[in-house]
Amino acid sequence: MAGHDISHAVDNDYAEHERTYVRFIGLTKWASIIIPIALLFIGSMTALIPWALTLFLTILLLGTGVTL
Repeated sequence: MAGHDISHAVDNDYAEHERTYVRFIGLTKWASIIIPIALLFIGSMTALIPWALTLFLTILLLGTGVTL
């Protein structure tokens, strides 16, 4: 096991880690907003969900404290 005693503490790039984390959180937030809305609209096009209900739920989702 020679050569495995290398310390990685100096190699960490905390600024890049922070940028990656912020990007991940942003993508997760937007995906959690866009995917339900897209599913509602797909459901309304296939007549599984009435279009008025889709519109109402979309407005409700967007109006419930989603901060940009």
